[in-house]
Amino acid sequence: MAPKRPRRPINRSPMSGSFKTPKKAKKLTIVGESPVFQQIINQQLEALLPEIVNHVSTQMGNGAHRDGAGSGGSANHAGYTKKFHELARMVPHLVTPESKRIDRYIHELVP
Repeated sequence: MAPKRPRRPINRSPMSGSFKTPKKAKKLTIVGESPVFQQIINQQLEALLPEIVNHVSTQMGNGAHRDGAGSGGSANHAGYTKKFHELARMVPHLVTPESKRIDRYIHELVP
């Protein structure tokens, strides 16, 4: 049999002598509550916002992200597919051939 754990003291009435007053929670000061801090953050955001909007709009205008993924059209898709096939030839154990994928799918259908 496991040893018994000690019981926690029960808060009782002040008259019984074993009354424990609950501890007051410490008030945490949050850095963001300061009006000066908020003003500084707002100024920095106003300064950076046009740059961020310009950066995003140029990326969307190009139709491609820096890593090559995106809605760049058929040329981007062809480049991605070509690169995928090159990498698949380098490490064939990391890419499941289509015939194996079809076989797995068919075997999953059979009860």
